[in-house]
Amino acid sequence: MAMTPALAPLTVTVADANNPSGSTLDCGSGLTHFADFAVSSKISIQAPSTSTNSNTSLYTVVATRSSGRYLDVSEVLTAETVAGAVVISDTTALYSADRIADNISSGLSTPLTSNVFLEFSARNRGDIENSQGPATNRIMLKCDSVGISVSKSVPVFSVPGSSFLTGETSTISMDLASSTKSFSISGIITEQYISKQYPASADIIATGDPGYSGAPFSRLMTAFEVAQLIQASVDSSPRQPHQHLNRLGFLIPSRVGYNYDYHNTDSETNDISVLPLIPYSFKSRKHDALSSAQIEGEDYFTPISNAAQISHPIVIKSFNCNFAPGQPYVGFDMQGEFIFDILGAAIDLFKGESSS
Repeated sequence: MAMTPALAPLTVTVADANNPSGSTLDCGSGLTHFADFAVSSKISIQAPSTSTNSNTSLYTVVATRSSGRYLDVSEVLTAETVAGAVVISDTTALYSADRIADNISSGLSTPLTSNVFLEFSARNRGDIENSQGPATNRIMLKCDSVGISVSKSVPVFSVPGSSFLTGETSTISMDLASSTKSFSISGIITEQYISKQYPASADIIATGDPGYSGAPFSRLMTAFEVAQLIQASVDSSPRQPHQHLNRLGFLIPSRVGYNYDYHNTDSETNDISVLPLIPYSFKSRKHDALSSAQIEGEDYFTPISNAAQISHPIVIKSFNCNFAPGQPYVGFDMQGEFIFDILGAAIDLFKGESSS
C-alpha cells in the first residue's frame, strides 16, 4: 500500500493534456509523493471534515509523471482543490495494528482508527450499504480491556446409589449444545470524527443539511458528545436504525488462515504489529468443521481491508460513563451479549450474522 502525507493542497484537474480522457492529481510543485503508486492499483482520496471532497469513490491509476508529482486516473473526477487530503492506493491493502496507528496519526476521518468499534444498524440497510466507507455509521472505541466470556449449558447430574456399589459417586452430564456469549469492555472516549450517511433526500433531513444528498460526511465530536450519542443509542430500539447500535467489531492480529495455512510467506516471522487483522468470532477453521453446514466461516478468517470488514450482532445491556471534572475524555464500561439474530433479521441459519 502507498499513502501520501496530508497534502496542502491536492489539486484535481480533468482532461489534462497528458490524460485527456481521465483526471489528474497534483501533489504540488517539487513534491514526488505519487512515485510509489502502481499502475492499475485503486486509489481513494481521504480528506478531513474541514475540507470539501467531492471525489469519494475508487479510481484506477493509469500513470505517474514528473517523478511522482502527478497521478493520472482513468475516471473523470470533479475538478477541485482539497486541503489536507491524503491519497491511499489499493483499498484491498490489509489492515494491521501499524496501519491503524498511521490512520490515527494522520487525522483521517474515514478509515478505521481502532480495532474495536460499535456499528449503527443503518449500516446494513440496503439503501446505503454499498457506498459506505470503513468508518461510516460506526463509532471507534479506545479500550483498556475487552473481556469475552462463553458460558456453556451443561447440566451435571449425580447417579443415585452409585456410591453404594463403588464407594464413589458417579456423575453424568448432558451437553445441550448451547452457550451464552457475553462481553465486557472498558476504556476511555476521546473526541473523534463521527462519519454518518443517510439515504438521499431522506424525509427528515432538511434540504441543504449535511447528509441530504446521500453523501457521507464527518464531524469532529467531543468525548462528551460521543458518550451522549452512545447512551442515546442504548436507550433506543431497532426501529431507529440511525440511532440504534447493534453490532460490535473486534479485530485481532492473525498468522493462520481459514485452511490452517499461513496468510503469506512472512506470517510466521512477522512482528505482531504488522500482521493482518481478522474479526474475532466463534467460528471454526475449515478442517475442524463437521459438515458443509458448518463451513461458512471463511470470511471470519480473511484479513480485513477498506473493502471488507466484519462485525457481530450484539445486544448492549449496559453502558456506563464516568465524567471527571477538568478532563477532556470520558471513562466508560459496557456489558452485553453476542447474539445470532436481531428481531428476525437473519436470512440463513449459519451465515446470517456477518456484516461488511
